[in-house]
Amino acid sequence: MTTPQHDSHPRTFSLLLALLAGKESEGSGALCRLTNRDWQEFVDLAMNRHKVLPLIAKALPASVLPKGIAETLDAMTQQNAFAVLNQVACTRSILDAMNGAGLEPTVLKGWPLSEDLFGSNSLRQARDIDLILPSSDVRKAAGILQDLGYDASRDHPELMQALGTDALIAERNNLSFTHGSTGLLVELHWRCHQFSGWPELFGQPENTRIQKTSAGPVRVPTEQANLLYLSVHGSLHRWGRLKWLCDIAALAQRRGVAQLEHDLTFARKLGAERPLSLALTLAGRLLQAPCPADLLERETWLERKCIEEILRPEPVPSSLAHRAKFYAMTLALAQGTQQRLGILRYRLWGKNRLGLQNLWKSA
Repeated sequence: MTTPQHDSHPRTFSLLLALLAGKESEGSGALCRLTNRDWQEFVDLAMNRHKVLPLIAKALPASVLPKGIAETLDAMTQQNAFAVLNQVACTRSILDAMNGAGLEPTVLKGWPLSEDLFGSNSLRQARDIDLILPSSDVRKAAGILQDLGYDASRDHPELMQALGTDALIAERNNLSFTHGSTGLLVELHWRCHQFSGWPELFGQPENTRIQKTSAGPVRVPTEQANLLYLSVHGSLHRWGRLKWLCDIAALAQRRGVAQLEHDLTFARKLGAERPLSLALTLAGRLLQAPCPADLLERETWLERKCIEEILRPEPVPSSLAHRAKFYAMTLALAQGTQQRLGILRYRLWGKNRLGLQNLWKSA
């Protein structure tokens, strides 16, 4: 199986994939031939473009690292570890406050996923804490976050004005809060995804579980629910970062091909088969993760577009063309009329409804 290459990163990207796939022996010789400029490019690619530096630093043989690069990697991994420790402490504080008020949010992604998949809370780069809970609990949860020093009004005043309204709940899927002194971001979700009609997983108790973590028990998605959620999440972002595929690859490795076949059947019933198929195909093709053989036999338009996105040296900045590609991708992933109408509603009506709601409240 050949790995796609990009003109700007023919060696560094291939080495990145080899290390993430656990093929250190295949890349050790090529690593020794990297110039200082190559190393800088490699570290930047891992740290800033694909957010996988902790996994790469763990996989890199110490003997091939130039002294300056080794010091840089140590500094970056320590910085990430300290940031994660802060996230762990803040997550525990938030969960304790919400549990004390009778709320039981589920933690998505982040450091609990890192502990579960990679055995350490610091092996996954994360910029925020993601929580999901029923829409009926949003106003109460938002008040708790504000009492703890998290403020949403600075970045989203119009959304806070609409807090608790049917318009906000129907047309959005999250609110973002930033801590006033630490700058830590918390995203409060009440739907998995921004589009109505797409699979909802965490309203059913059987799709969550209690995970024992370094900070005590935390409610998280089950493996199967996590696989589906992460697949839809990554697919809607066109898999622009390898970090998300590393999560999928680790889950696929744990579940094995036979169980993945059952997961695809489950996803089909929920209308999430296309995102899951895409996720497993990309993880199998790029990271040699377990994957049903029939998925690797054919190359789809969606797969080609995602690989193009992954191979870009930098993320595509937001523009009219970029937004058009986003909606083309989501329409291609959608299964059934309800999901397609959910995309159109979000694009054509959602923001207008929120604006009208705020005008009505201000009148």
